[in-house]
This record gives sequence, structure tokens and C-alpha cells, in this order.
Amino acid sequence: MRSYTGVILVTFLLVLFMSACQSEQAPDTSDSNVSHDGSPSISGLEVVISMEGKTYEMDNVNWVDSTVTHVEDEIRFYLVQDNIPVKLNLNMKRDAVPAGDSMTFKIPDVNRPNMVVELSFYDLGKQASRMKKRIVFSEGVIEILDYGPNTLRVAFKGQGNPLMDTEMFPIEGSINIRF
Repeated sequence: MRSYTGVILVTFLLVLFMSACQSEQAPDTSDSNVSHDGSPSISGLEVVISMEGKTYEMDNVNWVDSTVTHVEDEIRFYLVQDNIPVKLNLNMKRDAVPAGDSMTFKIPDVNRPNMVVELSFYDLGKQASRMKKRIVFSEGVIEILDYGPNTLRVAFKGQGNPLMDTEMFPIEGSINIRF
């Protein structure tokens, strides 16, 4: 009985020690690499979206509700974070960017006659009809900086508009995720 108590005590101390070591090695989640001059940043945050005078920063994408879906010849990214009202949708042809390569797409030219890359947002915080909460990236540049089996880095800058509306406004941002 005495050795059994000793084993329990040693196990408890070992678990306590391992827990203390893990908390000391916690990853640095500061956003010190984020550009504060208004230009899109590719490091630091997972998603940055600036539009209609507001900037939304996703530093912890909710991978329970977010999806990466392969549908026929497309890959579709739907990215959300619990405390951010804007949701991001990025759809692109799988063969548009060979793995490991970078590619720049000029919107809307690249999507004629068929869609190659498409970016849109859904703003739950926008005081508008349901259709006008959907924001379409209508013109500008989408740059795929890195696309691999489980990574995506994108920068975008241009203009967009609510669905069923022609009034354009600036949109820019970045995506830097592992999935």
C-alpha cells in the first residue's frame, strides 16, 4: 500500500511539473507584426478586413464553424470568428494557383467568362436588408501569396459593393491561415 501511495504522489508531481512547463512555453499571440500604417498585413493576424470605415481583425478563426470545402474543381473558404460580425467567403478554382506558387488576379477581368477567384463578405452588424449585408469584392487585385495543402496567404485591395447595389467603397485586407 505504501508504494502505491508513492506512485500516486510521483505521478501527481510529474503532471504538475509538465503543466507548469507548458504554460511557460505558451505561444506569443501578440500582434506586434501587424502593420499600423493602414496597409494590409500578412503576418500577425489570421484575417484582416477593412471596409466602410471599419477594420475587422480575426486573431482566432473559429474552426468549428469555419469551413474549407472542395467542390468539384473549386476550393471554398468560409471564415468566421465568434466576436466578429463579418464573415469571409473566398472561392477559387483549384488549378488557378499551383501549390507553392503565387498569383495575382485582377477582378473582374479574370472572372470573364468563368469564375476563377471570388471574394465576398457577410456583415451581420450592417443595418441593412439581408441582401445588402452581402458585400461583393467587385474590382481590384487579389494576390495569392502562398497556397499549399493546409496553408493560405492572400492580400486583397480594391472596391466592393452590397449585393443588388452599385455604390462602391474601398475594401482591403489579408488572409493568413493554416487549415
